[in-house]
Amino acid sequence: MGRRKKRKKVVPKVVKRLPKIFLCPNCGRQSLSIAMTPIEGSDYSEAVARCGECGLCIKVVVPKLYQPVDAYGKVIDIFESFEGDIEEAISRNECIGGGANTNEPGESGEVPP
Repeated sequence: MGRRKKRKKVVPKVVKRLPKIFLCPNCGRQSLSIAMTPIEGSDYSEAVARCGECGLCIKVVVPKLYQPVDAYGKVIDIFESFEGDIEEAISRNECIGGGANTNEPGESGEVPP
């Protein structure tokens, strides 16, 4: 005599997705979004990180292959190495970064290392 065939339990695979909104290094809330725009004529993109709560804005130049998650690491580095007054920059609605410490291509057409 035969038994009934037992069914296999189907275990759904959990797909981990990359985040689209990150923790703000200034206010600590999860409200930092990163917009990537390619720079014409080069292999780099400009990533602009903006916090919806405190108004923090940071610009970073990254390779085109970078995702917003990768640019977030650079944003954190720039925030920690910023030597000015962050609250003053926020009140003036200006983005920090975008200077010499972001490895931006220079006037002579040189590319960052």
